[in-house]
Amino acid sequence: MTTHRATFALLLLTAAVSAAHAQDRGVNANNITTRSTTTGSITQSAAGVGSGSSSTQQAIAIGGVSGAIDANNITTTGTVVGTVRQTTAGQSRQAIGIGAVAGTVDARNVRAEGTLVGNVTQNAVGRVDQRIGIGSVQGNVDARDITARGTAAALITQTGAGNSLRDKQLILIGSVADSDSRNLNLTGTVGGVINQVSTSTIGGDNTQQLLVGSVNDSDTRNVTTNATVAGFVTQVAGSGLGGRNLQIINVGSVNDASVRNVSTFVVVGGSLSQLGAAAGSQNVQRINLGGVDGR
Repeated sequence: MTTHRATFALLLLTAAVSAAHAQDRGVNANNITTRSTTTGSITQSAAGVGSGSSSTQQAIAIGGVSGAIDANNITTTGTVVGTVRQTTAGQSRQAIGIGAVAGTVDARNVRAEGTLVGNVTQNAVGRVDQRIGIGSVQGNVDARDITARGTAAALITQTGAGNSLRDKQLILIGSVADSDSRNLNLTGTVGGVINQVSTSTIGGDNTQQLLVGSVNDSDTRNVTTNATVAGFVTQVAGSGLGGRNLQIINVGSVNDASVRNVSTFVVVGGSLSQLGAAAGSQNVQRINLGGVDGR
């Protein structure tokens, strides 16, 4: 009986995720509203050879909208309470969208809201690529008004092991990237731990980028940000012998954007750290807290 109940619950979860996610086939609508809540755990594990062409991908959308979308109003709400885990051997990619909007989107009003309470982990013997959007808007998005609100009370961890790796961790929480709009209202909150750990001992090119209530590479007129980080963000890079480690943290900030009016509010309590390797490696840490960097 327990097995049947578990199978039925998994089918319901799969159906809910599929129904709440506008797929990449082109959608023309007046209003799009998605709302999805997931509790429990989502796990992908693969025991490969850990070399050669072995690769694994995990793509999860909770209450999201993506692809080619033409709509008047878009409202997304996604909530995850639980665990999302990927454990593999070989190259791995983990893409998670929680109440996120991404793709080629043309709309009048976009409102994205996402909440993560729990754990997200990616562990692999090989190159790892982790991309997480929580209440975020990213891609070729053109809208008059964009409101993005993201909250993460979680442990988010990426761990890769091997040689000459190119590990990447990109996390957007209540943030906007690569979008055009008239008005942006961004709210991002982080409470917990966000880690990138790479144990590449020879070479390697590791990048950790975190946006909390921030805007990157966008054209807009009015921007209001409200961002709070109360936790720990760490990049631990083991790349040496010519390796490169880059950590970018933007909190309530405007970066590489064209804007007219900006209002930012930021509270940071905790630790933002980069622990880079020696032995000829290059370690770069860039942090923008409530600042404006125009283009």
